[in-house]
Amino acid sequence: MQALYVVGAQAFQVKRSAVAALASGNVTLVAAVSGMKIRVISLTISITTAAAVIVQTGAGGTALLPTINATGVFHFPENEGGLCETAAGALLNVNSGAAIVGTAQCTYAEVPVAID
Repeated sequence: MQALYVVGAQAFQVKRSAVAALASGNVTLVAAVSGMKIRVISLTISITTAAAVIVQTGAGGTALLPTINATGVFHFPENEGGLCETAAGALLNVNSGAAIVGTAQCTYAEVPVAID
């Protein structure tokens, strides 16, 4: 059964993405889609070595959530309105200021620019 994310009268497929290894610098969690925003519904980041980890819109872009500066599992639970979203046509990026051991996974929906 396909999960749907509903905004007003429109429904969008809920998708999942994960990266098994976070490295120093930019790591794409969700690739950019032309004309669409990536609306994050839930997010989990697991970090076993300390470093500043930032979830961003685009590579080197605006931070979407508070910077994580600790080790552990950080779970941002499902939010019907969305936790955050990228700029139109931008990828969802996880950036680390140093080489770390960690993973990230999220559920998201691709929504048109006109949808708020």
